[in-house]
Amino acid sequence: MQGVARKLRGVVAVVSLLSPLACGKAPDGGTTEADIVGGVPADDSSLDAVGALVYKDYAGNWTRLCSATLIAPTVILTAKHCAMQKIRANPARGILEDSDLRLMDHYKELSFGVGSKISSLKDVVRVDSVEWCKIEGGYGVGCDVAVYHLAEAIVDVPPLAVREGPLGDELIGSRMTVIGYGEQTPTAPSADSSRERRQGTMTLRALRGAPLKSVFATVDAYLDANRADEGEAYVQEHDAELREEYEKTLLDDYEAFLSRESDDSTTCWGDSGGPLLSNVGGALVIQGVVSGGWDTPNAPCKIGGIFAVFGPEVRGLVGRTLQGP
Repeated sequence: MQGVARKLRGVVAVVSLLSPLACGKAPDGGTTEADIVGGVPADDSSLDAVGALVYKDYAGNWTRLCSATLIAPTVILTAKHCAMQKIRANPARGILEDSDLRLMDHYKELSFGVGSKISSLKDVVRVDSVEWCKIEGGYGVGCDVAVYHLAEAIVDVPPLAVREGPLGDELIGSRMTVIGYGEQTPTAPSADSSRERRQGTMTLRALRGAPLKSVFATVDAYLDANRADEGEAYVQEHDAELREEYEKTLLDDYEAFLSRESDDSTTCWGDSGGPLLSNVGGALVIQGVVSGGWDTPNAPCKIGGIFAVFGPEVRGLVGRTLQGP
């Protein structure tokens, strides 16, 4: 597979996207049509349950923050980091310790946009409230799943189903579909208004343990990959951090690692919160959501990504939400 990236992308407006699949058809996790970060357009209206978390910029234009999926007429599923933050300690600014994870004020300005292009959304509905998985650990912000309640019902778009059980080891090596509005050309980012929904496939490599070890047999191999992308000085400067990243493990039951194999694509900035999908009995079922990935200055969005999957707390959160009051 291609070279590697060093540092996990936290991912607000994070992870881009994918590689290809048959447009407008229920993806089957099979062959792809291209080997590019941007994948292929997912512009068929049958995929309109996959939308974008958007907000108005200073000029009054809709701007993409993250991706999300309609799972009930008034509920979307996405990544909790899209509306949350943890303030890091900064003594110079009077911040003496890390804060707890908390909602950012901007969530009140978010809406769910329906349509394949940010520049011409068919419908936009305001986010009213947010609930999220409280478990921490693993990569990033831990269990990176949230449900966002909408202020109004979306009645003309069929919601997608959510997987009811955990992913099993028998799925390791299988290809799944990912859809989102993320960056297609990470080395030359485009304007937010030009974002479009795209789709592609990635390969499930790990459900536990250290994900980088499923790609690089030794830490030296990981260092060599970073050396090839960024040079010797970069590796020397970040040696301790790279070694720590190599050993870091997934949060059991709540994170999975999907890689970019030779015929796959990968996720990038803005794909965060977008769905990981499989075709089950002819229908798309959400298996997880995009959470994060690894970047270096010269090799963004290259190796694959971390996905939030549905452990017991997430299944309980989703189940309670779908049952309603």
